[in-house]
Amino acid sequence: MKPLYMVLIILGLVAFAGGIGWLIWWTSLRAYRSNTTWPEIALRLGLTHTPDNTPSYPGTISGSFSGYEVSVRMHKEYREAPDMIVTARFGKSLDLGVQMGTDVRTRGDEKPGSERFSTGSESFDKKFRGRAVDITKARQLFEQHPVQEALRRLAEQSGNVGVDDEKLTLITAKFIIEAPPMEQLLRRVVDAARAVEAAGH
Repeated sequence: MKPLYMVLIILGLVAFAGGIGWLIWWTSLRAYRSNTTWPEIALRLGLTHTPDNTPSYPGTISGSFSGYEVSVRMHKEYREAPDMIVTARFGKSLDLGVQMGTDVRTRGDEKPGSERFSTGSESFDKKFRGRAVDITKARQLFEQHPVQEALRRLAEQSGNVGVDDEKLTLITAKFIIEAPPMEQLLRRVVDAARAVEAAGH
């Protein structure tokens, strides 16, 4: 029994070492691919790439896309793997003191003087929770069907969505290393931002 026991221990150690080696290789490959492809993605989309101080992070893609200032970066907070954060800034502030989002990350910290509000749409209010300083105007904005549809569609397709006075934010677990899907994602984010901004001004 002893030789068999020792063999099993040795096989277990080999398997463990192999698993660790594979994980290190995969992590290094992912970091290499992200660091080499994000500059290429930025170049193809006419955007700018800024390197990150964290070696395994691909940096930031930013610039003007379809009339909006956009930004794409990686951020690690609650999950083991980092999330990709995409923002599209409005051309003009909504000036409502609004924080609307699908989770605490997209809603942000409560602003002084803000109050909870609902839109009257049960399905939308179940998915998105909002606070605002000017709750009357905020309700008028987010109760509009085109706005609700744009935000709901983006959340269903891509991840958690939030809106404040200055920008629309998407937080997604997806990690993109090719230009076409990045362009599609940016277009979805910008389309939603455009729907919000058009209804808010």
